[in-house]
Amino acid sequence: MNPKSTVQTSALKVNVCENTARKYLQKENRLPCEIIAERPPRQYLTRQSPFDDIYDEIDERLRAESEEGKFVAKELFEHFQDKYPGKFSDAQLRSFQRLVKNWRATKGKDKEIFFKQKHKPGELAQTDFVHLKSLGIRVNGSLCASLLFHYVLTFSKWVYFEMCASESFESLSRGFQNAVFASGGVASKHQTNNLTAAININCSRDHLTECYRALTLSMTGGVPKISVVTPSSPSTLLDLVNFFHTKDTKAQSFLNQYYLF
Repeated sequence: MNPKSTVQTSALKVNVCENTARKYLQKENRLPCEIIAERPPRQYLTRQSPFDDIYDEIDERLRAESEEGKFVAKELFEHFQDKYPGKFSDAQLRSFQRLVKNWRATKGKDKEIFFKQKHKPGELAQTDFVHLKSLGIRVNGSLCASLLFHYVLTFSKWVYFEMCASESFESLSRGFQNAVFASGGVASKHQTNNLTAAININCSRDHLTECYRALTLSMTGGVPKISVVTPSSPSTLLDLVNFFHTKDTKAQSFLNQYYLF
């Protein structure tokens, strides 16, 4: 504080009351943010909750969320305002919302746990075989029972697919090489499921077939990565399924175009 300034002048400059200014100028050697950071969290309520009398009703309504859908706290608050006229004011809405939020966190249904995957450009490619018969695709009225090799770059979602005869090493090798040539580059890691074309018959991810090891080493120049999780090919082929359901003749020519050998 400027020695020529009074406490009252300093308080006016920072828009606080004179008592607060005097507290920090004469008694405290710390900033307000430092005082709050060092203060232990409050473990008690400063006043009694206005909803203690109807807490059992609130609990019952919130437990019924699974059957009736998730309630909006404001709508539930307005329900109790109508049920008990004059008991709750609009100013208590925020307190009610905090009560509902705390109930859902401590007594509500568990949230689904998932682990978000972060993909990097050019790092990972996934391959899998997709049976079109399970998708119910029809060409010229006949159920399409073909098998597709599917390749996707996980960061850009760039996809490549071609028809193949079986889930053999030849189909895997041809599809993988064609996809790499079509994309113009090779990812540093290749991920697929436990195909017998890629791993030994004992399904050990640590033991690759010699042919698959030679293929991946020649294409990537490094140690291939095998995943036990099947890549989600059917979901990425949703646009293809919708396309097949437009016109049979157009779909047939489209299939013939990508029947590569």
